[in-house]
This record gives sequence, C-alpha cells and structure tokens, in this order.
Amino acid sequence: MTNQLATYIHLKTDYSVKVIDADFIQGSLISSRNYEVKYYIDYIKKGFNEGEFTPELEKALTKEYVDNCYPLMASDYANLQNIIIDNSEDCDFLLVDLPGTVSAKGIITIYASFDFVFVPTDITFKDLDATRKFLEMYDSSVRPEREKMKLKCNIYGVFNKVKENTIEFKQRDEIIKKHDIKIPFLKNYITETTQLKREDSTVETIALGGLKNNKMISNFASEIINLMLN
Repeated sequence: MTNQLATYIHLKTDYSVKVIDADFIQGSLISSRNYEVKYYIDYIKKGFNEGEFTPELEKALTKEYVDNCYPLMASDYANLQNIIIDNSEDCDFLLVDLPGTVSAKGIITIYASFDFVFVPTDITFKDLDATRKFLEMYDSSVRPEREKMKLKCNIYGVFNKVKENTIEFKQRDEIIKKHDIKIPFLKNYITETTQLKREDSTVETIALGGLKNNKMISNFASEIINLMLN
C-alpha cells in the first residue's frame, strides 16, 4: 500500500515524497525495491550476448532505475525519530511504514508525531481483530499524547488486499461495527488483484499503465493526498 501511494505521488504529481521503511518485522519496502532492481537488471541482461553486459553497465542501469523511484531509506526504532526530523523539511510528504504495534520502546512518541495514520486491513476476522487491538492501544497511549499537544488524531482505516465480489466485502460496514471499530474508512480501497506482485515493476505499473488497475490506484492515492492536504 505504501509502495503504491509513494510511487503515485512521485510519478503522477508535482509533490515530492520520501519513504522510511521502519517495519522491522518484514522490511517489505526495502525487500521489494531490491527485488525490483534485480528483476529489471535480469530482464535487461536477456538482450545481451554473453560477456557484453559489463559491471559498469549494470551499475549505470541500476542507478537509472533507482533514480526513477521515490527516495527510500531503512530505519530501526532507535534511529527513526532522528531520521524523521532530518527528512521532514525537504519533501512535501514523508511516509513511514511501520508494523502494526505500539508496544515497542519509543514507538508511542513516534506515532504521536504523525499528522496522519492509515491502518490497512482485510475483512477477515484475524485482520479486523488485529486492527481493533491496535486501535485500542492507539486510543490508550497515542491519543492522550496528541491531545496534550492539542493536536487532532487523523486516523483512518484502509481496506487492503480485498476481494470485491465476496459477501464479506459487500457487508463490510456491518462487519466493522460488529468488531467495534469506530474510525472512518477511506472510500477507496486496494483489491487483491491490484496488489503488486514481486515480479511486477511499480514504476512501469503506475507510470505506464501496466498490468494492474491504475484507476483504482489513482483514486486511492488521490483520496489520501486530498485528506493530507486539507
């Protein structure tokens, strides 16, 4: 979700964006970026005869690909606050990808510094139960810190990796209520088929109208951008 939002902002708008991958559990953004670069280079190599694809050419093509992507950096919790401070002034949007927990040391202060929090969830019992527990921790720990600073808590749910044609998705509003989830959800969502797979290039998908549903990505990203700017 973060990958698609950041790539859309980077390629399709005049705004600048940076991303911090602070998901110490998965590190999925860094992993995906590395895989994309490798997949791209391996694809280019197929057009060369043996011995023609030099290390210098690989280095140049790697740099060219990465330069077309949004700036991405990794961080652990210990250094995250400093990295946020160092990078927040020279871009329009600074996105931070975190695991769904507020139990790690220092994470409360970090969450309290965020102007917006977007919580991705599927409509499965497991996902919604995890979302409810995260929101309970947010309300008990983060919200009071924001209120002390007289700051509004802008927290939204985002349906992610959903299947549109299922009964559960069509009844999502009722299911959310049953799980006692009281935050507003975005109107737009990301379906399972829109999710980028490891072999897909994010840049090509969004910039060139690739294999995925670009209109869905555009609507989803535009809604978030409008929320953050207004």
